[in-house]
Amino acid sequence: CVGGSSFSNTLANGGTATAIFDGAVTVNNLGTLGGNTAYTCDCNAALTIASGGTVSFPNASGTCTIQGNYDCDGTQTANSGTVSFDGATTAGIDAVGTGNLNNVVIAVPGSNYKEIQTASPTFDGTFTVNASARLYVDTALNLTITGATSITGTLANTSNSATFTFNGAVTINSGGVFDEANSIAWTCDCNANLTIASGGTMRAPNASGTFTLSGNLSQS
Repeated sequence: CVGGSSFSNTLANGGTATAIFDGAVTVNNLGTLGGNTAYTCDCNAALTIASGGTVSFPNASGTCTIQGNYDCDGTQTANSGTVSFDGATTAGIDAVGTGNLNNVVIAVPGSNYKEIQTASPTFDGTFTVNASARLYVDTALNLTITGATSITGTLANTSNSATFTFNGAVTINSGGVFDEANSIAWTCDCNANLTIASGGTMRAPNASGTFTLSGNLSQS
């Protein structure tokens, strides 16, 4: 689809079908985008789920890629596929509505980044920050990861009081950075093992910030 798209009914992808949107996509009240199949969806601009709207992300080997802002005030159904945030622009991730995201990949290249701006999301499944990619969490927001985390890019907060909760193992790979602003009083609860590979960087919080590790620490 070239140009903007707006749905108030259902646009479903059957089997392994592919949907490509070159303009902004809005799912309105009572509208539904996607379905519980291994489909592929490329949103090359913003994706907005209005209150009362639903996005059903792919299942199995399916992937939904979002290049612009992601703003959900409705319902997001994770399923078992992958949600990838990329694109050559800086953009926000604002998942205010119900439901979580699953198997999230941050892949935005170069000097651009993604930013969690207004809500405190939970990412189910695996969470991956690719090399050169960056994800920032704004002040007083919480990011919770239920599965394993792999950081080869940068995961950081923009100001004081952000909280990271990891319920699965965390690996900071060579070139990976968590957190890059070591003068900030942020909080991290790592409820599993933490591995810092050679060339990886972990900076502890400053001032009143705390870092709690419940598992093993491995550093090479």
